[in-house]
Amino acid sequence: MKKIFRMTCIALGAVIMLSGCGTKTNDKTADGKVKLSVGGWPTKEGPALDSMNNALKRFNEKYGNEIEITPDNWTFTVETFLPKAASGQLPNVYGIYFTELNRIVDAGYAADVTKQMKEYGYADKVNPLIEDMVKRDGKFYVIPAETYAMGLLANMNLLRQAGYVDGDDNPIFPKTYDELTEFAKTIAQKTGKAGFIMPTTGNNGGWHFTIIAWANGVNFMEKKDGKWTATFNTPECVEVLQWIKDMKWKYNALSSNALVDMAEAQKLYATDQGAFYLASKPSDTLISNYGMNKDDIAIGAIPAGKKAHVTLMGGSAKALSANSTEAQKDAAFKWFEYVSTTPFLTDAAKKSMEESIQSKLKENYIVGQKLFSPWSDDAEINVFGRQLRKENMNVKEGHLSQYENFDGITVKPEEPVCCQDLYGVLDSCIQAVLTDQNADCAALIANAAKDFQTNFLDSAE
Repeated sequence: MKKIFRMTCIALGAVIMLSGCGTKTNDKTADGKVKLSVGGWPTKEGPALDSMNNALKRFNEKYGNEIEITPDNWTFTVETFLPKAASGQLPNVYGIYFTELNRIVDAGYAADVTKQMKEYGYADKVNPLIEDMVKRDGKFYVIPAETYAMGLLANMNLLRQAGYVDGDDNPIFPKTYDELTEFAKTIAQKTGKAGFIMPTTGNNGGWHFTIIAWANGVNFMEKKDGKWTATFNTPECVEVLQWIKDMKWKYNALSSNALVDMAEAQKLYATDQGAFYLASKPSDTLISNYGMNKDDIAIGAIPAGKKAHVTLMGGSAKALSANSTEAQKDAAFKWFEYVSTTPFLTDAAKKSMEESIQSKLKENYIVGQKLFSPWSDDAEINVFGRQLRKENMNVKEGHLSQYENFDGITVKPEEPVCCQDLYGVLDSCIQAVLTDQNADCAALIANAAKDFQTNFLDSAE
């Protein structure tokens, strides 16, 4: 896994583009329609696929005579992106994480869409909190699609058993990480289940680790004299790793499984095997895959640390392959209006949002949580979205409302360079302390910082 991530951080920026990746291709069908391939098309039956198919049907009613959309099931992963891009097989429209923008632009795999962002009125409606995440040198190379900010997910069944609910069956959340330790210990003692779920694999452990570490005053990297330097070999970072170690060995408050990816974390939470974990919103899969009752799900504000009260904001965006023509770029922005990747309340976007809400209600998924938007608060689509969620809320407001107030919480983007690689390095540290009661936290962090510097930052620009 490390080899793969190293390749994305170092080689992606320097790889020679093959198969005419930067060369404009034939963008027309035999009968003169503009061809547009759209990646990330769902394969599994359910609300997501229904929504895309409905959007395509409506799109074809207006543009079917001039644009032909070809669904592509490929979805971005760090492991598959490079070979897909280098062989010139990227769909015209594909999704990426904000953290991948610089790498993909450096490698020449994303088209400049500044012209379209301005012509379609998107540029002035981007949420100021994420503008730096979706621009490079003042230009737009991606269109923001989804944004999230991390909170603390809670299993109401376990909270009830441990006495952490009020008289109205609303959750009581820990305000600090020290309180989270006490809550987790008590829950483990009273229920025999994990009080806290800590992911450890697939870069998810490192992802969560950085958030907790920021709150403890950790700075992971700095740029000095044009070079990036790892700066997390500090007592504060060691303290965070020790906290995880203590949650396992001192308090018996973590799951017995030391290899926990996000699917396993969701399973532990949804099946009443774990009480708390960091998340941005309750995933529909908690209900669809594991049968969790929506009324047993709650989310609150992320805890404060000793040095800061901070959370992570991240998200995803839509990029256009570098070989997309101007006609294909224009076609893509027409398509975005039908899948709510727009700040404007077009008839198509309104219909798509209404159908999505109704589909969620039908499946008994949660409706009503405040969602962070890639667009400004006054964007038409946000004004309508807030009204729509309020009118259709299907869970107790108290199960969601403690997440919604971000007053006093600093919102930070993910680390700027080789972020996924950093997560992988930190994953290894977490696994080490959860599998070895005698693991030396200071030595692990020192080695991790050296590894990250030598194998990744030294080759980063």
